[in-house]
Amino acid sequence: MSATDTEEFRRRPPAPLGERALNLPLPEESSLANGLRVVVVEHPRLPLVSFRLAVRAGDASDPADLPGLTDVMTDMLVEGTETHTSRQIAEEVARHGASVSAGASSDYLTVAASSLSGYADRVLELLADVTLRPVFPESELALAKANAQQNLIAQRAQPSFLASEAVSRVIFGQHPYAVVASTPESIEALSRDALVRHHCALIVPNNAVLFVVGDVSRDHVLARAEELFGGWRPGEVAEAVWQSSPPRPHAPSARPTSSTAPARRRPTSSSPTPRSRAPTPTTSTCSSCTPSSAATPRRASS
Repeated sequence: MSATDTEEFRRRPPAPLGERALNLPLPEESSLANGLRVVVVEHPRLPLVSFRLAVRAGDASDPADLPGLTDVMTDMLVEGTETHTSRQIAEEVARHGASVSAGASSDYLTVAASSLSGYADRVLELLADVTLRPVFPESELALAKANAQQNLIAQRAQPSFLASEAVSRVIFGQHPYAVVASTPESIEALSRDALVRHHCALIVPNNAVLFVVGDVSRDHVLARAEELFGGWRPGEVAEAVWQSSPPRPHAPSARPTSSTAPARRRPTSSSPTPRSRAPTPTTSTCSSCTPSSAATPRRASS
Protein backbone atom coordinates (compact mmCIF):
# COMPACT_ATOMS: atom_id res chain seq x y z
CA MET A 1 0.00 0.00 0.00
CA SER A 2 1.44 3.32 -1.06
CA ALA A 3 1.65 6.41 1.10
CA THR A 4 -1.21 7.97 -0.89
CA ASP A 5 -3.42 4.93 -0.33
CA THR A 6 -2.60 4.96 3.36
CA GLU A 7 -3.62 8.61 3.74
CA GLU A 8 -6.84 7.95 1.84
CA PHE A 9 -7.57 4.95 4.05
CA ARG A 10 -7.12 7.06 7.18
CA ARG A 11 -9.44 9.76 5.92
CA ARG A 12 -12.27 7.28 5.32
CA PRO A 13 -14.07 6.21 8.54
CA PRO A 14 -14.94 2.53 8.82
CA ALA A 15 -18.48 1.48 8.06
CA PRO A 16 -20.70 0.99 11.13
CA LEU A 17 -21.34 -2.52 12.34
CA GLY A 18 -24.71 -4.08 11.91
CA GLU A 19 -27.34 -3.90 14.60
CA ARG A 20 -27.19 -6.50 17.36
CA ALA A 21 -30.07 -7.43 19.60
CA LEU A 22 -29.68 -6.51 23.28
CA ASN A 23 -30.99 -9.49 25.19
CA LEU A 24 -30.92 -8.75 28.90
CA PRO A 25 -31.91 -11.52 31.29
CA LEU A 26 -35.18 -10.87 33.09
CA PRO A 27 -35.36 -10.87 36.91
CA GLU A 28 -37.67 -13.37 38.56
CA GLU A 29 -39.07 -12.47 41.98
CA SER A 30 -40.37 -14.71 44.73
CA SER A 31 -41.13 -14.25 48.42
CA LEU A 32 -40.52 -16.40 51.46
CA ALA A 33 -43.15 -16.91 54.13
CA ASN A 34 -41.43 -14.41 56.43
CA GLY A 35 -41.73 -11.63 53.85
CA LEU A 36 -38.20 -11.72 52.43
CA ARG A 37 -38.31 -11.01 48.71
CA VAL A 38 -35.83 -12.93 46.54
CA VAL A 39 -34.96 -11.59 43.08
CA VAL A 40 -32.90 -13.89 40.85
CA VAL A 41 -31.31 -13.02 37.52
CA GLU A 42 -29.85 -16.06 35.75
CA HIS A 43 -26.87 -14.88 33.70
CA PRO A 44 -24.51 -17.80 32.97
CA ARG A 45 -22.21 -15.90 30.62
CA LEU A 46 -19.39 -15.93 33.20
CA PRO A 47 -18.88 -18.28 36.19
CA LEU A 48 -19.56 -15.48 38.69
CA VAL A 49 -22.32 -14.70 41.15
CA SER A 50 -23.19 -11.57 43.13
CA PHE A 51 -25.41 -11.33 46.19
CA ARG A 52 -26.99 -8.20 47.65
CA LEU A 53 -29.21 -8.22 50.71
CA ALA A 54 -30.80 -4.76 50.82
CA VAL A 55 -32.81 -3.38 53.74
CA ARG A 56 -35.05 -0.33 53.35
CA ALA A 57 -33.54 1.57 56.26
CA GLY A 58 -30.34 3.56 56.55
CA ASP A 59 -28.65 6.47 58.25
CA ALA A 60 -31.91 8.44 58.30
CA SER A 61 -33.16 5.88 60.85
CA ASP A 62 -30.49 6.82 63.39
CA PRO A 63 -31.74 8.04 66.77
CA ALA A 64 -31.40 11.80 67.13
CA ASP A 65 -28.89 11.41 69.98
CA LEU A 66 -26.77 8.75 68.20
CA PRO A 67 -25.97 9.87 64.66
CA GLY A 68 -23.73 7.36 62.92
CA LEU A 69 -25.22 4.34 64.70
CA THR A 70 -26.29 2.61 61.47
CA ASP A 71 -22.87 3.14 59.89
CA VAL A 72 -21.03 1.53 62.80
CA MET A 73 -23.58 -1.28 63.06
CA THR A 74 -23.27 -2.23 59.37
CA ASP A 75 -19.47 -1.95 59.43
CA MET A 76 -19.34 -4.37 62.37
CA LEU A 77 -21.54 -7.05 60.79
CA VAL A 78 -18.44 -8.69 59.32
CA GLU A 79 -16.41 -8.37 62.53
CA GLY A 80 -17.62 -11.52 64.22
CA THR A 81 -20.64 -13.83 64.44
CA GLU A 82 -21.81 -16.57 66.80
CA THR A 83 -19.73 -19.11 64.86
CA HIS A 84 -16.87 -17.08 63.32
CA THR A 85 -14.44 -14.48 64.58
CA SER A 86 -13.50 -11.50 62.49
CA ARG A 87 -10.24 -13.17 61.47
CA GLN A 88 -11.95 -16.43 60.53
CA ILE A 89 -14.40 -14.59 58.31
CA ALA A 90 -11.59 -12.72 56.56
CA GLU A 91 -9.54 -15.89 56.07
CA GLU A 92 -12.43 -17.87 54.62
CA VAL A 93 -13.40 -15.04 52.27
CA ALA A 94 -9.80 -14.81 51.06
CA ARG A 95 -9.52 -18.59 50.66
CA HIS A 96 -12.47 -18.59 48.27
CA GLY A 97 -11.32 -15.49 46.40
CA ALA A 98 -14.60 -13.88 47.37
CA SER A 99 -15.74 -10.63 48.96
CA VAL A 100 -18.17 -9.92 51.79
CA SER A 101 -18.94 -6.40 52.94
CA ALA A 102 -21.66 -4.22 54.42
CA GLY A 103 -22.49 -0.52 54.25
CA ALA A 104 -25.26 2.02 54.65
CA SER A 105 -26.54 5.11 52.88
CA SER A 106 -29.25 7.55 53.92
CA ASP A 107 -32.19 5.36 52.92
CA TYR A 108 -30.95 1.77 52.80
CA LEU A 109 -28.21 -0.60 53.90
CA THR A 110 -26.75 -3.56 52.06
CA VAL A 111 -24.82 -6.70 52.87
CA ALA A 112 -22.95 -7.72 49.72
CA ALA A 113 -20.97 -10.76 48.61
CA SER A 114 -19.52 -12.07 45.36
CA SER A 115 -17.48 -15.08 44.26
CA LEU A 116 -16.99 -17.66 41.58
CA SER A 117 -20.18 -19.62 41.06
CA GLY A 118 -18.48 -22.80 42.34
CA TYR A 119 -18.28 -21.24 45.81
CA ALA A 120 -21.70 -19.58 45.72
CA ASP A 121 -23.30 -21.84 48.33
CA ARG A 122 -20.59 -21.26 50.92
CA VAL A 123 -20.43 -17.51 50.29
CA LEU A 124 -24.20 -17.23 50.67
CA GLU A 125 -23.85 -19.04 54.01
CA LEU A 126 -21.34 -16.42 55.13
CA LEU A 127 -23.64 -13.62 54.02
CA ALA A 128 -26.51 -15.12 56.01
CA ASP A 129 -24.27 -15.61 59.03
CA VAL A 130 -23.02 -12.01 59.21
CA THR A 131 -26.52 -10.68 58.57
CA LEU A 132 -28.47 -12.75 61.08
CA ARG A 133 -25.97 -13.63 63.82
CA PRO A 134 -23.48 -10.79 64.45
CA VAL A 135 -22.20 -10.50 68.02
CA PHE A 136 -20.57 -7.03 67.90
CA PRO A 137 -17.59 -7.98 70.12
CA GLU A 138 -16.44 -5.31 72.55
CA SER A 139 -12.84 -5.44 71.31
CA GLU A 140 -13.91 -4.76 67.73
CA LEU A 141 -16.30 -2.02 68.88
CA ALA A 142 -13.50 -0.21 70.69
CA LEU A 143 -11.41 -0.31 67.52
CA ALA A 144 -14.34 0.86 65.40
CA LYS A 145 -14.97 3.81 67.72
CA ALA A 146 -11.30 4.82 67.65
CA ASN A 147 -11.27 4.66 63.85
CA ALA A 148 -14.50 6.67 63.66
CA GLN A 149 -13.04 9.40 65.87
CA GLN A 150 -9.93 9.69 63.69
CA ASN A 151 -12.02 9.68 60.53
CA LEU A 152 -14.16 12.48 61.94
CA ILE A 153 -11.05 14.56 62.71
CA ALA A 154 -9.86 14.10 59.14
CA GLN A 155 -13.28 15.03 57.72
CA ARG A 156 -13.53 18.22 59.73
CA ALA A 157 -10.13 19.31 58.44
CA GLN A 158 -11.58 19.46 54.91
CA PRO A 159 -13.32 22.69 53.85
CA SER A 160 -15.45 20.76 51.35
CA PHE A 161 -16.86 18.57 54.13
CA LEU A 162 -17.68 21.59 56.31
CA ALA A 163 -19.38 23.26 53.36
CA SER A 164 -21.46 20.15 52.62
CA GLU A 165 -22.46 19.92 56.27
CA ALA A 166 -23.59 23.55 56.35
CA VAL A 167 -25.50 23.26 53.08
CA SER A 168 -27.32 20.14 54.29
CA ARG A 169 -28.45 21.91 57.45
CA VAL A 170 -29.79 24.87 55.49
CA ILE A 171 -31.59 22.72 52.92
CA PHE A 172 -33.01 19.98 55.16
CA GLY A 173 -33.49 21.76 58.49
CA GLN A 174 -34.58 19.24 61.14
CA HIS A 175 -34.91 16.36 58.65
CA PRO A 176 -32.45 13.46 59.20
CA TYR A 177 -30.87 14.22 55.82
CA ALA A 178 -29.36 17.30 57.46
CA VAL A 179 -27.02 15.06 59.49
CA VAL A 180 -24.05 14.07 57.35
CA ALA A 181 -21.72 12.73 60.04
CA SER A 182 -21.56 11.60 63.62
CA THR A 183 -20.20 13.69 66.47
CA PRO A 184 -17.40 12.92 68.95
CA GLU A 185 -20.05 12.60 71.68
CA SER A 186 -22.26 10.19 69.72
CA ILE A 187 -19.28 8.00 68.83
CA GLU A 188 -18.18 7.83 72.45
CA ALA A 189 -21.74 6.97 73.55
CA LEU A 190 -21.99 3.91 71.26
CA SER A 191 -22.39 0.64 73.14
CA ARG A 192 -22.80 -2.99 72.23
CA ASP A 193 -26.34 -3.00 73.61
CA ALA A 194 -27.28 -0.09 71.34
CA LEU A 195 -25.89 -1.95 68.31
CA VAL A 196 -27.80 -5.15 69.20
CA ARG A 197 -31.10 -3.28 69.66
CA HIS A 198 -30.63 -1.33 66.44
CA HIS A 199 -29.79 -4.50 64.51
CA CYS A 200 -32.90 -6.30 65.77
CA ALA A 201 -35.17 -3.35 64.99
CA LEU A 202 -33.74 -2.45 61.60
CA ILE A 203 -32.78 -5.70 59.87
CA VAL A 204 -35.98 -7.71 59.45
CA PRO A 205 -36.98 -9.97 56.53
CA ASN A 206 -40.26 -8.22 55.76
CA ASN A 207 -38.30 -5.05 54.99
CA ALA A 208 -35.52 -6.64 52.92
CA VAL A 209 -34.79 -7.93 49.42
CA LEU A 210 -32.18 -10.53 48.44
CA PHE A 211 -30.77 -10.02 44.93
CA VAL A 212 -28.84 -12.87 43.27
CA VAL A 213 -27.29 -12.31 39.83
CA GLY A 214 -24.96 -14.55 37.86
CA ASP A 215 -24.31 -18.16 36.96
CA VAL A 216 -27.00 -19.65 39.18
CA SER A 217 -30.20 -21.66 38.98
CA ARG A 218 -33.32 -19.93 40.27
CA ASP A 219 -34.74 -23.09 41.86
CA HIS A 220 -31.46 -23.80 43.66
CA VAL A 221 -31.22 -20.22 44.92
CA LEU A 222 -34.77 -20.31 46.27
CA ALA A 223 -34.07 -23.60 48.04
CA ARG A 224 -30.90 -22.20 49.62
CA ALA A 225 -32.65 -18.97 50.59
CA GLU A 226 -35.39 -20.94 52.33
CA GLU A 227 -32.79 -23.02 54.14
CA LEU A 228 -30.67 -20.06 55.29
CA PHE A 229 -33.26 -17.29 55.76
CA GLY A 230 -36.54 -19.19 56.28
CA GLY A 231 -36.19 -19.12 60.08
CA TRP A 232 -35.58 -15.36 60.15
CA ARG A 233 -38.44 -13.89 62.16
CA PRO A 234 -40.28 -10.91 60.71
CA GLY A 235 -40.44 -7.72 62.73
CA GLU A 236 -42.38 -4.52 62.95
CA VAL A 237 -41.58 -1.99 60.25
CA ALA A 238 -42.29 1.45 61.66
CA GLU A 239 -43.34 4.13 59.22
CA ALA A 240 -40.89 7.02 59.28
CA VAL A 241 -42.36 10.31 60.44
CA TRP A 242 -40.08 13.23 59.71
CA GLN A 243 -40.41 16.97 59.95
CA SER A 244 -40.95 18.88 56.75
CA SER A 245 -38.18 20.84 55.12
CA PRO A 246 -37.63 24.45 56.26
CA PRO A 247 -39.62 27.14 54.43
CA ARG A 248 -37.93 28.76 51.48
CA PRO A 249 -37.62 32.57 51.24
CA HIS A 250 -39.73 34.14 48.50
CA ALA A 251 -37.91 35.24 45.39
CA PRO A 252 -37.58 39.03 44.97
CA SER A 253 -40.37 40.55 42.91
CA ALA A 254 -39.49 41.18 39.29
CA ARG A 255 -39.27 44.67 37.83
CA PRO A 256 -42.42 45.83 36.03
CA THR A 257 -42.49 44.76 32.42
CA SER A 258 -43.50 46.91 29.51
CA SER A 259 -47.04 45.54 29.71
CA THR A 260 -47.47 46.44 33.40
CA ALA A 261 -45.35 49.59 33.65
CA PRO A 262 -47.31 52.88 33.71
CA ALA A 263 -47.31 54.68 30.39
CA ARG A 264 -45.17 57.80 30.18
CA ARG A 265 -47.11 61.00 29.46
CA ARG A 266 -46.34 62.51 26.12
CA PRO A 267 -46.59 66.20 25.37
CA THR A 268 -49.88 67.21 23.74
CA SER A 269 -50.66 70.12 21.51
CA SER A 270 -51.95 72.08 24.49
CA SER A 271 -48.78 71.51 26.46
CA PRO A 272 -46.14 74.22 26.34
CA THR A 273 -43.48 73.54 23.75
CA PRO A 274 -40.05 73.18 25.35
CA ARG A 275 -37.28 75.45 24.14
CA SER A 276 -35.03 73.87 21.58
CA ARG A 277 -31.49 73.11 22.54
CA ALA A 278 -28.58 71.10 21.26
CA PRO A 279 -29.33 67.34 21.11
CA THR A 280 -27.57 65.15 23.65
CA PRO A 281 -26.87 61.43 23.38
CA THR A 282 -29.79 59.50 24.90
CA THR A 283 -31.14 56.00 24.90
CA SER A 284 -34.47 55.80 23.16
CA THR A 285 -37.44 54.29 25.00
CA CYS A 286 -38.85 52.94 21.77
CA SER A 287 -37.65 49.45 20.90
CA SER A 288 -37.84 50.12 17.20
CA CYS A 289 -35.55 53.13 17.55
CA THR A 290 -32.97 51.68 19.90
CA PRO A 291 -29.62 51.23 18.16
CA SER A 292 -28.39 47.63 18.24
CA SER A 293 -25.12 48.77 19.74
CA ALA A 294 -26.72 50.53 22.69
CA ALA A 295 -26.05 48.90 26.03
CA THR A 296 -29.04 47.48 27.87
CA PRO A 297 -29.57 49.24 31.23
CA ARG A 298 -28.34 47.04 34.06
CA ARG A 299 -30.92 45.88 36.55
CA ALA A 300 -30.55 47.35 39.98
CA SER A 301 -29.23 44.90 42.50
CA SER A 302 -31.77 43.80 45.04
